[in-house]
Amino acid sequence: MYVLVNTNHFLRLLILDRRGYASIDHHGILTDIVSSDTNLATVTPVTEGEEGAKARYDKSEIKVLGEPGAVYIRSHSRGYDHELMKMPEINSNGGWFGRAKSTTGSSKASLFREDLHIDTPITDEIHLEVVQNAEIEPAYKSIYFHGAQNPYSFHINHGSGEFAVTMNDTDIARIDHRGREVIVIPHREGGLQITVQDVLLPDSVAVSAEVLISDVAKVHLETQGYLMEKGSSMNMTVTALDNFGHEFDEDQYSKMKFEMQHVITFAHKEGQGLQAKVIAGEPRVFTVTGLEPGYYDVTACIDKTPQDQERALSSMNEKVSSDAHKIEVFPRVQLQPADLLLTPNMKYTLRVLGGPSSGSPGSGLKGGQPVVQVDVVDKEVATIDKFMEITAKAVGDTTLVYNITQIKDHTGGKEFINIVSHLTVKIRVRLVTSIELPYARKRTVYAGSMLKLVAILKHGEETFAQGIAPISFDWNCSHPGILAPSPQVP
Repeated sequence: MYVLVNTNHFLRLLILDRRGYASIDHHGILTDIVSSDTNLATVTPVTEGEEGAKARYDKSEIKVLGEPGAVYIRSHSRGYDHELMKMPEINSNGGWFGRAKSTTGSSKASLFREDLHIDTPITDEIHLEVVQNAEIEPAYKSIYFHGAQNPYSFHINHGSGEFAVTMNDTDIARIDHRGREVIVIPHREGGLQITVQDVLLPDSVAVSAEVLISDVAKVHLETQGYLMEKGSSMNMTVTALDNFGHEFDEDQYSKMKFEMQHVITFAHKEGQGLQAKVIAGEPRVFTVTGLEPGYYDVTACIDKTPQDQERALSSMNEKVSSDAHKIEVFPRVQLQPADLLLTPNMKYTLRVLGGPSSGSPGSGLKGGQPVVQVDVVDKEVATIDKFMEITAKAVGDTTLVYNITQIKDHTGGKEFINIVSHLTVKIRVRLVTSIELPYARKRTVYAGSMLKLVAILKHGEETFAQGIAPISFDWNCSHPGILAPSPQVP
């Protein structure tokens, strides 16, 4: 026998005699009832009558422990308990009634004893399949509806596999029930409830799922910040909310078609300004590229006009748009020079071109003013101060790192750090190996005129940067009567 259970049940033992008749009172027959897996179900004999009474052998309680699986309840009858065994009387029609009195010697009673005599143990078993109550997933679903069918499939877990599925509003949608799958086909916007009842599982509890069929009611645009370097890109993510203010699940976005729009509030020159492209496979994520420096108001929108209502001009269509995000595209940052050769104790001020404006549109909004971070990796070789002046310390190689960073606040107290520009400058500190005087090999000058010579420091064939170094020069001439050097004090 195969039985589905999911709660506590009682098992009543029924013993048949050799003629196939059931004994009315056989609770005195010694019978063991056991479970094949006590982790799934336990069996406990039931006591009746006064406290301390002996347990009945023909009635036991099965306690299912809740874990799913298969278990066998087995019975084994092995003899009589003479204290409990009482024989009934036999009437003239061969029927049984009442309790046995003093019927010793009765042939019919002896026949009864003989019929119930257990020559060999009697065994039987019941196969119990323990299952959990049915569940329908998801318990809540918002289905995007835009005038075209967008069927969605719910799944029923656990249970017997045989279910009755109903819906409280057939005007909003219809359902197609296929085994454990419940497919909802929307007709119009509205809310409804799907109810699932297990028809084979005793004592099962009906479960339900809430469904909202909705168009997009509101759109949010999430950006990585408010700053972009010319030629760089950032991802912008669109979030759509239903009529109840809940966000649509990811699978519903594949049915939506968003647009990204921007308005130029200021630009250095005419041009496209920003370019937005949706990422393949992610219909709500756009890659936005800054083509021209300037200030832009960026919004995300979706057409709310039903697809079955075509209009002559698309501009007349009703749209749902996000709040505008102010974006600054700034000129590309340049550090000059990109490679520095210095000698110990030489100072050099790095030149910075481009970068965000001081009046960035995002400075007063969430995201804040950009932070410029400049540092030297090995400070034993060189250092830099807030005025971008580099000081060489000792012979060696190091790297200067220049970052423009925007810290954007997120919900929950978290911060998102977005590096909008990243550059490096290679710094080498070397000793001077030679000095070069340009254009001094052979020159013709007028008598009494002045000649200006510049000494260039070199390391091998490379020229040092034109920095300030605490180096003294000793100028001399082979014919001081003809040419008298006079060092110029800076």
